[in-house]
Formats: sequence, C-alpha cells, structure tokens
Amino acid sequence: FIANYEKNRISTPLSNFFLGREKEIENGLNLLNINDILIVHGASGTGKSKFAIELAKNYSDKNDFTFLCIGNKGIPIWDDLKSIIRNDKNYVLLVDDANRLAKNFQWILSLFENRASSSLKVVVTVRDYAFQQVKSIAGNYQYSTLEVNVFTNDEIKDIIQSDDFKINEPSYVDRIIKIAQGNARLAIMSAKVAIKAKNIDELNDVSQIYDEYFEPLFEEVKLLKA
Repeated sequence: FIANYEKNRISTPLSNFFLGREKEIENGLNLLNINDILIVHGASGTGKSKFAIELAKNYSDKNDFTFLCIGNKGIPIWDDLKSIIRNDKNYVLLVDDANRLAKNFQWILSLFENRASSSLKVVVTVRDYAFQQVKSIAGNYQYSTLEVNVFTNDEIKDIIQSDDFKINEPSYVDRIIKIAQGNARLAIMSAKVAIKAKNIDELNDVSQIYDEYFEPLFEEVKLLKA
C-alpha cells in the first residue's frame, strides 16, 4: 500500500518514521475496542493516512489481527474481498480516502453481516469536506469518529529534524514551521525542497514550496505534451 501510494509523484511520503500523536493513538485503540468501525477525519495534510496506518498496525500487533490496506485504484474489489477475507481469521482493514471508493466501502461494511462480533475492525480515513458522506454510508453500523488536528510547532520540528530529513539549521527549522502552520504535508514538502535546494531562505511562501516540489512533475507533463 505504501509503495503504491508513493508511486504517485504528487503524494508526500508515508514511509518516513512515525512521530507524535501518542494520545491520539491511545484514544484510537480505545475506540476500536468499543466499536468495530473508526472514521478518522481531518483537514488535508494533517497526516490522516500515516496516523491510520500506525493505529491499525498497532491494534493488529496488540490483538493478533491481520492488517490489510485498501486504497483507491478505481476498480471493484468485491471478488478480492471474498477470496482474501476468511471468517476464521481476525482482520484490521484500513480504507484510505473512503469517499473516493464509496461502492467498495459499502462492500467492505457488508462483511460485518456474516462475521463474529469484534473479529473485523475497519479504520477509515476521510477529509473533512466528505466526512458527512462517509458517515452516511456507515449509518447502519455502530462507529466511532476521531479527528486528527494540525501538529504543534514542536511536533513539526521533531518531524523535520528526524533521521528522514535531518533539517537542523535553526533558520531552516523556523522557516519551515512558519510555512507549515501545523500542516505535516507542507512541512515534509518544505523539508524535501530544503534538502535539494540547500537554501530554504529563497522559499518565502507556500506557493513557492508547491512550485519547487512539483517542478519535476510539471516538466514531465510538458514533455508529454510536446
């Protein structure tokens, strides 16, 4: 799942080390013990997918469940679900961006109808604008919700100073924190640009970060149109 996610040149990485969110992880584990469905929602760039992966892995490790990820490939998955999901095993399923695969999400929820209680857990991510839509799809089932908020400045600092990025120069750190405003995606994008450019001071706002980060992709598109 992570490898396929990161093949998208527009996506920021999921393979970097997970930091922070200790209270949210603990809360998520407790909510999964209460209900079999957990809808994780929040604004774009707050790290919902990364958080949901860590939460689902944590739950599966603690409870001897099999962890499976379901992404959006634009194709029906019912036949795959029937062949992979066994009634004699326990599963945690991660459904990323559930609103983008609404029909598949409905099929996943239908798995509850023929299973023992608490033998299947489903962790769902959704952006806030589609939160009500996903809640509506899950309306016939008991579910919990968990909001993932923006990071604190200290948490952003921990991310960009980690071994994945090693941004330690104070002026770089301060600039990235100012640009990110608690948004992990912007922080990671800024860190990757800083590593490449070696001069974060030239990047004064968010639009410049986007331009620099996606410039290689824009060039590829130009070549394809030529």
